[in-house]
Amino acid sequence: MQFGRRGVPSPALSQSSLRRWTGPVRQKCADFVGPELSVVDVKRKKGESFESFLRRFGRRLQQSGNQLEARKIRFYKEKPNKNKMRESALRRKLMGEKREYLLRIGQVVDEPRKPRRR
Repeated sequence: MQFGRRGVPSPALSQSSLRRWTGPVRQKCADFVGPELSVVDVKRKKGESFESFLRRFGRRLQQSGNQLEARKIRFYKEKPNKNKMRESALRRKLMGEKREYLLRIGQVVDEPRKPRRR
């Protein structure tokens, strides 16, 4: 299966390949193409206990590597683009200057700030 931009399957894919698609794979950089996470297909054998079926499923899931890949990309955070960073810096600077001005003219009383909770 081929992934388009941002890990979303390209629209040219067939319906059968879309059914196998398990979800978006996030990009780690601009040219990164995410791995295909295939669905683990395990059917219960005749007369097999649920415990042994579950154990076999877990083993197959580990062998596929899907769980490991999902854990790797779980908390990925995209880098902010330059424009957003620049706008954020300008906003912080303007707010700081405005606060400083209001402190100087006495319209804002400087109160000690509470420490941030973690």
